[in-house]
Amino acid sequence: CKLVEKLEGEVIGCAFVIDLTYLGGKERLKEYDVYTLIEY
Repeated sequence: CKLVEKLEGEVIGCAFVIDLTYLGGKERLKEYDVYTLIEY
């Protein structure tokens, strides 16, 4: 997301197939709308 913003793009959300909850990815991206199909 930061790379897109650096290139003056607009991030409206992030989508992932799997969220590995123990890695804390959603917490790191909490300023964006995050969508996942599976949480493990």
